[in-house]
Amino acid sequence: MDLDECFRKGLIKKTRIDKDLIKSLIEMSHIKETTVKTANINEQNISAYVSLAYDSLREVLEALCISKKYKVI
Repeated sequence: MDLDECFRKGLIKKTRIDKDLIKSLIEMSHIKETTVKTANINEQNISAYVSLAYDSLREVLEALCISKKYKVI
């Protein structure tokens, strides 16, 4: 799927670059990543840490999109 199709389907829209939001997203992502890296992961808690790692990655990608003037809906 290319950018034009994403726009047509309403998956993304243009936005302004928000440096404070980008910084905040990256900081929160780093906190979550550090938490996952230092966690004592076991069979009981692994799904919680997978979710945390996913959120961390999603926040970095959201920051990247905003830096390119895109907002993922």
